[in-house]
Amino acid sequence: MVARDLERHLNDVSLGSAAFAIALWIDEGYGSADERAIFGVSIGTVAEVDGMRAAPALREIPDDQWYSRPCSERWNSGNWAHIVEQFLTPETEQALDPLREAIRIDEDLLEHHRPSCDFGWPCSCESTAVRRWIEVGVAALAGTKVPATLPTTPDLLVFAESPDLSCAQRITAMRRTIDAARFHETFPAWQAACQDCRR
Repeated sequence: MVARDLERHLNDVSLGSAAFAIALWIDEGYGSADERAIFGVSIGTVAEVDGMRAAPALREIPDDQWYSRPCSERWNSGNWAHIVEQFLTPETEQALDPLREAIRIDEDLLEHHRPSCDFGWPCSCESTAVRRWIEVGVAALAGTKVPATLPTTPDLLVFAESPDLSCAQRITAMRRTIDAARFHETFPAWQAACQDCRR
């Protein structure tokens, strides 16, 4: 159902230029205004991101960092104009409500980021319900076919994203839907990026 709704949204959306990235925002509730688990879609287009790079704070970033590091501002969907647009139909929202309620109950009982947490994606201290929410989103994204009518770059990337991910977590999230060869071709400096983010 989530994949169906996402495909419908991508078929209907109007873009000013070609998309280079589509991110499915998988939020178990911490980043949403009402602390309710959501799925949203963000779309990065070439024109708007090129315009953003002209800003004084970003224009000095070298090309190799801008394009080929998954933690660069280019790949942060929070910087895109089409950001976390809700796309689920009322029918799908209703079908997801029992899982949302399980997340709410579990999260009330769970102490986050214990000393033993591995900070993976999802991290080891996440509840079973949160892990299921993430899996539903990843499976939907993996099963989504980008419509031929949507203008995209030849190197379009489609990936999962969540709030407040570290560089290592973002890479893990991206790798859930981007095959290894494509990932390494796009991000040859990913190991350096992780090291930079940990400093």
